[in-house]
Amino acid sequence: MGAELGLRRFVPFLHPEWQIQREAGPAHLRAALQELGATFIKFGQLLSTRADILPPDYIAELAKLQDALPPLPAGTVAAVIEQELGASPEALFAEFDPVPLAAASTSQVHAARLRSGEEVAVKVQRPGVAALFTADLEIVRQLAGLAEARTTFGRDYDLVGLADEMASTLLPSLDYRNEALNIERFREQYAADPRVYIPRMHAEYSTSRVLTVELLRGAKITDIPALERMGVDRHELALTSARVLLESVFESGFFHADPHPGNYFVQPGGRLAVIDFGLVGHISAGTREELIRLFVAVVARNGSRVADSLVRLGALNRPRERQGLVRDLERLLDQYFDLPLGDVPIGKLFADSMRVARRRSLQLPTNLALMATVVATNEGVGRELDPGFRLLEAVRPYAQHLLARTLSPAAMARRLGQGMADTLEVLPQLPGRIETLLDELESGGIEVSARSDQVERLGRQLNQAANRLALSILAAAFIIGCSVLLVTYRSSSWTILASVLFGSGFVAAFALGLWLAISILRSE
Repeated sequence: MGAELGLRRFVPFLHPEWQIQREAGPAHLRAALQELGATFIKFGQLLSTRADILPPDYIAELAKLQDALPPLPAGTVAAVIEQELGASPEALFAEFDPVPLAAASTSQVHAARLRSGEEVAVKVQRPGVAALFTADLEIVRQLAGLAEARTTFGRDYDLVGLADEMASTLLPSLDYRNEALNIERFREQYAADPRVYIPRMHAEYSTSRVLTVELLRGAKITDIPALERMGVDRHELALTSARVLLESVFESGFFHADPHPGNYFVQPGGRLAVIDFGLVGHISAGTREELIRLFVAVVARNGSRVADSLVRLGALNRPRERQGLVRDLERLLDQYFDLPLGDVPIGKLFADSMRVARRRSLQLPTNLALMATVVATNEGVGRELDPGFRLLEAVRPYAQHLLARTLSPAAMARRLGQGMADTLEVLPQLPGRIETLLDELESGGIEVSARSDQVERLGRQLNQAANRLALSILAAAFIIGCSVLLVTYRSSSWTILASVLFGSGFVAAFALGLWLAISILRSE
């Protein structure tokens, strides 16, 4: 890609003499993003969720990106809190630990205690981060535009659109008021669910750059020894985490989209506590219904219906690739044909599906890519908790219930009614639109173009045939011309030069004719 972008002469490691091994590419990309700073680290972390675009070795390497930085000086933290909340940490809190619990590229978190005695975590944004993100994301967008203009990969994957989508995901996370709203929505969503706990948010100690939430205690979900000491049933915990995730996706369409195990804690009794709500995913009701149809098509091993669902989900932007996609999907699904549903490895099926997606230049919408990554990560965590865990088997009762509800007469009647309402809304506008279309056709304002692979192939074959015919005529003229000159040439000054000239002409004509004959035979 470096040559296509015209960067080879500027980037040392693109020169051939460096002889960099191919497998070093992912590590170099991760190191470069790490060195470029906060925005590019976050961008790389988001890219690590896009297995539909990048190969597994790049995904694995980008998943290692860590945005840990040296902590801010205590004075800087105090200045941000005072600027945002109107008072110093000492005046606001009964206790405030100047040593952070964690320090990342955009913020750091401090433990504190309210006057009421409640322990809280105070998240403080680093000064200047928002301006830096805005400038860096514009650079990313310009680089994406350059790649899209000069590489096939860029055009196939609409890199400018991808950069815009990721920017729209990253920028809201810098305003902690959005994260506060996410916390409140999740608390409402799980208010009556004893399996999950969402920390309380303290609005009076929160702004766009400072967020104060309840400090949670518990064991990290992948800390097996700690879970054993707590007496937690790891099989039940794996089932709980899977069902909570699927319910959040398909019931509310609002899910926690940062699958890092460090964001999930287990409290006594096996209750799952979740933190860090800066990155969330949204799945619309129509998309959720389509995902159910996709799930049914996968279980039925029906590649054509899977492809239809992908088209409706917006993943296939080149309809002419559909038949090839169907063939790839059918071959993929055949590999799992003999396996019971509960034994189908979701992680491997997901990885294989992403290989098909890259081969056919499929690009999932960002929220679907996030959801797919979260589901695959959840299965990995489940198997770490319980080696016998099978995600599909775990969610089968829930999936059956959801499928029955989606296909129930009431649901079908609701969709039918919505379709009729949409039709009635469009009908009054139809005559005017038809009249406009006819006017455009009559005035020549609409151009219709047809494109077919068969027509393009036929055009290439006709072009080759015409070229060969022209060369054949040229070769024949060359031979006849040389023969006539040889017969009629009677100069008394016959020289070796004339012999060489005529002989070379015959050899060239013979070689041209031989090449034409071979090329015609090869092309059948």
